[in-house]
Amino acid sequence: MLLGAGFGLVSVLGKGLGPTPQRTGMTLQISQHEVSPGMTFILHGAGFTPLGKIALTRDAAIPIRNVERDALIRADKQGNFVDVILVENDWSNGVHTLNAEDAGTHKLISFPITVTGHGVALRPAHLELSATSLDFGAGDQATNSTETVTLTNLGDGQITWEGYTTASWLMLSPRSGSFSRANPLQVKIAVDRSQISPADYTAQVLFSSDAGNLVLPVTMQVTSLDASHQAILQVSPVVLSFTATDGGALPATQSFTISNPGAQSMQWSLNSDSSWLMTSAHSQTMSANSSTTVTVSVNTGVLLPGTYNGTLTLTAQAVGGVLHSPQNIYVSVTVLPPCTLQLSSAILSFAGAADQTAPMPKSVTISAGASCNNPVSWHASSSTNWLTVSDKNGVTPDSLTIGINSTGLKVGSYSGSVTLSSSVGTQLLLVNLTLGQPSAPIITLGNTSLTFSGVAGNIVTSTQVVHMANSGESPLIWNAGASTGSGGAWLIVSPTSGTILPHQSIDLTVNANALTGQGSGTYPGSLRIIGTNDIGQNAVGSPFLLPVSFGLQAPCTLQVSPGMLSFAGPAGQGSPAAQPLTLSTMGACTNALNWTSTVSTVSGGSWLTAAASGSLTVGGSATSPIGVSLSSLAVGTYQGSVVVAAQDSVTHTAIGSPQTVQVTLTVQPPCTLQAPVPASVNFTAEAGVNPATQTFTVGVTGTCSGTVTITPSVVLNSGTGWLSISPVQGTLTAGTTASFVVSVTSSALATATYSGSISLAGQNSGFTLAGSPQLLNVGLVVQTAPHLTASPSSIIFNVATGNQSQVVTVGNTGSFPLNWLAALQSTAPSWVTLSATSGYNLQGNTTLTVQINATGLTGGTTYNTGVVISALDPNTSGVTAGSPITIPITINVAVPAMQVSTTTLNYTTTVGTNPADKTLTISNTGGNTLSWTAGSPSQSWLSLSATSGSDASGGSSPLVFSINVIGLAASPTPYTATVVLTPSTGLPATITVSVMVSAMTGSPNPTPTPTAMPSPGVTPTATALTVTPTPTASVTATPATPLPGPSETPVSTALPTPVETPAPTALPTQLVPVTRIENLHGFIF
Repeated sequence: MLLGAGFGLVSVLGKGLGPTPQRTGMTLQISQHEVSPGMTFILHGAGFTPLGKIALTRDAAIPIRNVERDALIRADKQGNFVDVILVENDWSNGVHTLNAEDAGTHKLISFPITVTGHGVALRPAHLELSATSLDFGAGDQATNSTETVTLTNLGDGQITWEGYTTASWLMLSPRSGSFSRANPLQVKIAVDRSQISPADYTAQVLFSSDAGNLVLPVTMQVTSLDASHQAILQVSPVVLSFTATDGGALPATQSFTISNPGAQSMQWSLNSDSSWLMTSAHSQTMSANSSTTVTVSVNTGVLLPGTYNGTLTLTAQAVGGVLHSPQNIYVSVTVLPPCTLQLSSAILSFAGAADQTAPMPKSVTISAGASCNNPVSWHASSSTNWLTVSDKNGVTPDSLTIGINSTGLKVGSYSGSVTLSSSVGTQLLLVNLTLGQPSAPIITLGNTSLTFSGVAGNIVTSTQVVHMANSGESPLIWNAGASTGSGGAWLIVSPTSGTILPHQSIDLTVNANALTGQGSGTYPGSLRIIGTNDIGQNAVGSPFLLPVSFGLQAPCTLQVSPGMLSFAGPAGQGSPAAQPLTLSTMGACTNALNWTSTVSTVSGGSWLTAAASGSLTVGGSATSPIGVSLSSLAVGTYQGSVVVAAQDSVTHTAIGSPQTVQVTLTVQPPCTLQAPVPASVNFTAEAGVNPATQTFTVGVTGTCSGTVTITPSVVLNSGTGWLSISPVQGTLTAGTTASFVVSVTSSALATATYSGSISLAGQNSGFTLAGSPQLLNVGLVVQTAPHLTASPSSIIFNVATGNQSQVVTVGNTGSFPLNWLAALQSTAPSWVTLSATSGYNLQGNTTLTVQINATGLTGGTTYNTGVVISALDPNTSGVTAGSPITIPITINVAVPAMQVSTTTLNYTTTVGTNPADKTLTISNTGGNTLSWTAGSPSQSWLSLSATSGSDASGGSSPLVFSINVIGLAASPTPYTATVVLTPSTGLPATITVSVMVSAMTGSPNPTPTPTAMPSPGVTPTATALTVTPTPTASVTATPATPLPGPSETPVSTALPTPVETPAPTALPTQLVPVTRIENLHGFIF
């Protein structure tokens, strides 16, 4: 069956007459119009927004799903779609309305479909909550707590609900809506502690629905907010709830407040997790003790019917962190179904005989849906020539008569439709026509639908009569059955079978019975009539389905709201304002009600009052003030109740059960000024300098009315004019703190100790706070300024070479610290350095080292420089007393100085054996570089390893002395020689060398001549070898004083004892070389 919008082709099943109109606007095609649970049918759509989203729902915006479980599909590039829809078990028997909405245009096309085949009635809708109570625990006045409660439909159909709370600090989002069993709804419950005083609190969330009412108790505690020294993020409220109509105007904006009751400024930023959720601001810097308002808006133009949830995340940053950051603001938006046309019957069935009088016309009423704010204009068009409408145009509310023009129609079944077009969409009315042979029985019913009403819990039967006729020419054998979509077997038809002769009729009695336990609501049902002729062939118009609706009102009851009242006030002050109790009638009330109230308290005496009695008109409401008196009540929590009962003003029968309103009274501590934190402040100041300011906080607890004002005043015990405070007046609310800054002006004060105090007086609404005034003691000590010292007054270095250092002591003789710098004068050579060049916050003494490196410096040189030490006062950034100090530095570099390790060298050996070399060390004990030369030895048997050299300061050189005794005879006295070492600076040194030569072991000792000094030219001889020692011209061969030597035994050799033989005068004396040979045993021969 093709279902169309506008004036296009909508349906022709069977045989139709007339031309086929051109298709325009949105169209839908359904593969079959009667289905059963578990079946599927194919849905074709055209004329929708290309690539746009399409929402599929049934009845009052209950989502329907395809076999892929999707309720939202998308059109192709041509605006067409094909989908397979599953008929689920919660589709009750009867006629349902299927809706396809174009998400882009918010236009809706609706058509009816009939569900049959449920063997038993579905369970009525029944509301259940996921929690039976909520405890939000304890939190301070910047802590907002939230919990999620799930609303579930344990039955079938749809639940429409509304929620409200019994306390202003208790909120929920969303606050109303509709949901089905397949789509449970989550509700955010939140407590806002920002506007209430520390105490324990209880309240209730009341859920009212067409499937029952539920109460959710809530408890929580509020503690004082400690502002400390941080920034604090406080948000109120933390849940927002918007409601809009699909395709209608955007809902009004709402707002929340961001506050910073802390002591530091903060930077906050705001982010949304949903594209439809927007805010007026995204970030801001907020100072301490300030607040701002952020506006929230929702773009429902992009949303389809349903409930949507979004979250705003608020994050703040500050030095030292932010208390209670981040926080979430939960936002819900409920989009109600769009304004639509409502028909009293969506399917009409006609039956008649071909070529006979047409069936009687039938009427349907046209009304505007619940979401329509104004009457809706409509236009009606027929899909076929045999289907007529009484009016082409109209305005709701209205009625439309549908007629049949059967002229020329043959025997058969025909389907057509009437399309009702309006600015809000398209509604389709299906029309089925069956034409039979005149001889066949024909079922004709005078009703298009049945509507019953009743009162839930009132077991009374509602009865209507259905006139059924046989307009055919043969007997009609019929059977009638009743079925219900939900609520149990409340529908009964009687009789259920029979025979109707041609052109005769009977009346069917249809009863709707309110069953025990059946709640209020609208229950669908139907009558199904099947007729045959006497041989079992279907009668014309069989089967015939008659829709039935049973609306049960709630019994007449007295509605009292809220169900709980909470009062709070400070002890010893005036009583809080009375609160209204709203009384109204609900359900099927026929007469005015008279009500009475009684009050009772658990403790505290007669502190609760209420009006004693009153009256209510049907559908009317009234208020009764509930008051409390705090007089003579101590701090604490008190419980009481108000019980309201009602009776019918005419029958004087009791109406429902008495309603009890629980009343809680919290008597709170009075508005109290707390002691300042810290309890005292103390300053230490440098003479001539003002110290840094200090801050203290003071808080207020208890119950205060609005803003509290704190005024400080200064009292001085000594000194004058040195103490001040700002601001001159502070404001705060209960549970928060205010900050004050204490300043001291001590620059003109002498060094001494001073004292004073600050008195803090608190006022609230003209009353002095308890605990007021509070006293803050202030102390001041003025001390001496820093003073720089340094020692020694001068530094002298006497150095030859290498590194040396001396210590400088930097001191501060004042009471406050100083920052010092040390620097060498510009004349200082690079080899003069300092171990430290600065220091901070010096109190007392510290040291630095002056270091020199005299390596390579010219000896005999004096250098003069200095180190300059300066200091600054960190409190004033000025130069301290005693600064700067210059310490002269003198550096004396010594001249080079030669030092020899010895001036005498003594050798002992035997004839023919050279003694081992000996080394003399020449050192430079002075500065710079020492150069030296060695003169020629005075004897030829003495030789040196070097004749000159140089040594750096502190350096040394070895000088090797070698002896050649070949040619020297054994002698009881040593041979001597000298060498003169001459330095580049200083006096020369003479080195004396002595050699004692002994005879070889085994040879007689030589016999010396009587004369100590041999005559010149005497040559000692041994056989043919003559050795003649020849001293220099001025040195004798044998010294006068022999050096002691080791005892040696001369080695026996072939040499005879030397004798003196005068040598020829013409021949010079020579030393004859002797070959020294060592055998393997070391002997010389």
